Amino acid sequence: MASIIPSYDREGERIGWQVAVRKKGFPAQYKTFRTRKEAEGWATITESEMVREVWRDRSEAESTTLKECLERYAQDIIPTKNGDGRRERGFARQWQARPIACCFMASIDGQDVSASIKEMESEGKAANTIRLHLALLSHLFEVAHKEWRMASLINPVELVRKPKLPQGLDRRLVDDEESRPLSTCQSINPELASIVRFACGRESTPGMFRAGHIPVTVTDQ
Repeated sequence: MASIIPSYDREGERIGWQVAVRKKGFPAQYKTFRTRKEAEGWATITESEMVREVWRDRSEAESTTLKECLERYAQDIIPTKNGDGRRERGFARQWQARPIACCFMASIDGQDVSASIKEMESEGKAANTIRLHLALLSHLFEVAHKEWRMASLINPVELVRKPKLPQGLDRRLVDDEESRPLSTCQSINPELASIVRFACGRESTPGMFRAGHIPVTVTDQ
C-alpha cells in the first residue's frame, strides 16, 4: 500500500506531498509532488505496474538531467569509439548548451527533440550535420536504457522526423568532360578505362557520367 504524507519546509509551511510505495519483491519508491492529486495518481500507476509486473525503476531517469548524461557519455563512451572523438565531444558540448540539456531524462520526448532540430536549422546547420547530432543523442539514450539503470526510457529520437538530405547534383557532361576522364584512365591503366566503360553499361562506347562521381548510370539520347 502507498502512504501519502504532507511535506513541510523549515518554517513549517507545507510545500507538497511525499509518497512512499512499498510492495514485496520491489524496491521502495519515494517521490514528492506539489499536490495530493498528483501524488495519488503516481502511487496508483506505480502500484498497478508492480501488480502487472511491468514496473521499471524510473528513479534514475527522473533525477538525472540530459546534461549530466552527456558528461558521462563524453567520459565513458566516446573514448571507446574509433578515432580521436573530437567531433563527438563537440556534438556533446553543443547539446549541453541547448535548453533540452536541463530536462530530466525521463521527461524528454519527441517534441523536445523536434524543438532542438528547429534550433539547429535556424542556426544554419546542414541536414547531414543535424542527423549526426541526432545520432549521438540517440546512442546516448540507448546506452542509458541498457547500461545506466534507465530501463524505463524510450528513445525520443526515434519519434521524430529527421531532416531530409538534399538530392545530389545530377547533370550531363558536355563537350570533352566525358572523354577527358576516360583518356586519363587509359593513360594510367587501360584496364581501368575498360572498367569505367563497363560501369557505364557499355564496353566500347563512352556512356554518360553523373557529375562528380564514378560513372553509375547511362542514358541514351
